[in-house]
Amino acid sequence: MSAMLDDNRLQRRKRVMGIALALFFGALAVLTFFSNTIAGLALPKVTVTKPDFGQLERTISGEGELEAEKTEELYAEGDGNVTKIHVEEGDAVKKGQTLISYDTTEAERNLADEETRYAQAKLRMEKQREGIVDALRQDNQAGVRDLKRDLQIAEYDLEIQRRKLVTMREGIEQSSAVRAPFDGIVTDLQVTEGLPSSRGQAVAVIADVSRGLVFTFTEDADDADKLRIGETVSLSAYIGDKRRMVKGKVDDIEDAEDSGSSGGAGSGDSGDEKSKTITIKVNGQELQLGSQVKLSVKKTGRLGGIILASDSVQQGSDGYFVWTVKEKKGPLGSVYTAEKAAVTIGDSDETNTEIVDGIMPDEQVVEEMSEPLSEGQRVRLK
Repeated sequence: MSAMLDDNRLQRRKRVMGIALALFFGALAVLTFFSNTIAGLALPKVTVTKPDFGQLERTISGEGELEAEKTEELYAEGDGNVTKIHVEEGDAVKKGQTLISYDTTEAERNLADEETRYAQAKLRMEKQREGIVDALRQDNQAGVRDLKRDLQIAEYDLEIQRRKLVTMREGIEQSSAVRAPFDGIVTDLQVTEGLPSSRGQAVAVIADVSRGLVFTFTEDADDADKLRIGETVSLSAYIGDKRRMVKGKVDDIEDAEDSGSSGGAGSGDSGDEKSKTITIKVNGQELQLGSQVKLSVKKTGRLGGIILASDSVQQGSDGYFVWTVKEKKGPLGSVYTAEKAAVTIGDSDETNTEIVDGIMPDEQVVEEMSEPLSEGQRVRLK
C-alpha cells in the first residue's frame, strides 16, 4: 500500500514539472515573439514588387515648317542704288530671271570714256602704219624699224584696252542686276528700292524646291538612334485648313550643335544627355514651302528587359543599382533583409526604366522605403 502511494506521488510530481516546463517554454516563446514584434516595428518599412519582362515603347515626335533642302543667299555684285525690285517674297522664279536692278549710270559713263580711248588708240595705230609706208617709200630703213617697234607697242596697248573694255562690260552686266541662279522661290529680300547696297552685301535668299522639301527637328539621342536613315515615316501635313497624311523619308541624323546636359536613370548614361538633329525629306505635289507638319512615331526598345518604375532605380558612384529584399524563414517567422543589386539599364521613358542585366524577374525589388537602407539591414514589408 505504501509503495502505491509513493508511486502516485511520483507521477503527480512529474505531471507538475511537465506543466511547469510547458508553461516556462510557452512564456519564453510568447516573450520572444513579442520581443521580435516590438523590434520589428522599429525596422524600415518597404514596399516590394516583382517586375515584369518586356520592351518599352517610346514616342519620337516633332513639328515645324517645311523648308527647302537647298537654299542660296544672293549678294550684290557692285555698289549702287536699287532702282527696282522685280519680285516679292514667296514668288516662284525661273533660272536667270532678274530679281533686283541697280543703277549703273556711273559705270556706263566710265565705260564710254574707255571706249573713246580705245577708238583714239586705233586711230593712232592707223597713223603709225601710214608713217611706215612713207618711210619705206623714202627707203628710210632706220625710220621703218623705229616705227614698227612703236606700232608693236601700240598694238599691245590696244589689246590691253580691249580686255579692259570686256571686263568693264561684264562688270556692268553683273552689277546691273541680281538674277536667280536656279528655279526656286524667293524666301527673303533684304534691300529697299531707292537705297544703295554695297558689293558683297546679302540682298536675297532663294530656295530650290525642285530637290524636295525637308522637315528638321531635334530629339534626344537615344530616341533619335531608334530611327534609321532611309526609313519611311508618316507625317501629318496641314495644307491651308486641311490635314492630310504624307510619307517622308529619314534623310539625315547628326549631332545637334547645342546639346543640353542632364543626369538620372532615364538618360541611359551617366554623362551629358546628347541631342541629335533629324532631317525628314518630304515629297508631295500639294505640299508647299512653309507648310506645317507633325511627326509622331512609336518605337519599342532595342533589347528588352525587366521593366521597373524609374524611381526604383538609383545611381551611385559605381553606377546604377536597385534594392532587393531577401527572405529567410525561421521557427519564429520570416526575416527580411535589404540587399543592393548593381544593374545595367537600357531604354527608359517618363515613368519606367528597362533593366537589361543585374536582377531576375522573380526577385522582390523595393519600390518604396520609409528611410534610406544599408546593405544587409533588416526590413519589414508593408
